[in-house]
Amino acid sequence: MTASGAVIVGAGPAGLACAACLKQAGVEAVVLEKSDAVAPVWRRHYDRLHLHTNRAVSGLPGFALPKTYPRYPDRAQVVDYLEQYARHFDLRPHFGAAATSARRDDGLWRVETAAGTFAAANLIMATGIADFPHRPHWPGEARFGGDIRHSSDYRNPAPYAGRKVLVVGFGNSGAEIALDLAEHGVPVALAVRGPVNIVPRDLLGIPILSIAIALSVLPPAVADTLSAPVVRLAVRSLARLGLQRAPRGPLATIAEQARVPLIDM
Repeated sequence: MTASGAVIVGAGPAGLACAACLKQAGVEAVVLEKSDAVAPVWRRHYDRLHLHTNRAVSGLPGFALPKTYPRYPDRAQVVDYLEQYARHFDLRPHFGAAATSARRDDGLWRVETAAGTFAAANLIMATGIADFPHRPHWPGEARFGGDIRHSSDYRNPAPYAGRKVLVVGFGNSGAEIALDLAEHGVPVALAVRGPVNIVPRDLLGIPILSIAIALSVLPPAVADTLSAPVVRLAVRSLARLGLQRAPRGPLATIAEQARVPLIDM
């Protein structure tokens, strides 16, 4: 067992980016991935998913998203890009190597997997959050005669034809899944817990993320105040949709509560 500079657990976007940056810095890194390919979570996302952030600011370090891609690449294009990224930097993850334990021993991290033990001076956890969905439980759900699924299990509207669907949650995944169902003729309702922030994906032809980056030099509350009139003009009244506007603007909510606004598709 030869020690490397770092062991990276996960071959998704974060793990690949870390491995590429370390390689450029002359640090040898071993990437461990429990599945059989890079970007396994992206491969399982729902079919209609597109990046909510524009191509120009969404590439990983050292290798931009191809200019042939649209402004908002789709799921399959993101997977293809991550495969290109791994080839570009000659990253060769160990597939089928699920990390079962990690311990500090004699100045090194030792990570146990079914494929063997890997040792390194540094350990980087790049497992993300999308692979570990939170599945809440409600009183009486065992008596419910319908089907209860987490959004991570959703792929497309086909299984829901002829059925009614309630989507619980107003995050970007929930809202886009509801839109996908509605556009395919499935009767769908949304359960929204509280006040919300909605921002357009593009504002006056400019990606909203580019505007947010430009405004990031200002305090979030000030930036929200400056952008609020134009955002409200683009989104229009939330009351007509039965929604309440959050008391804080989107940038302040991100900064203070780590809650991302709904990006209007």
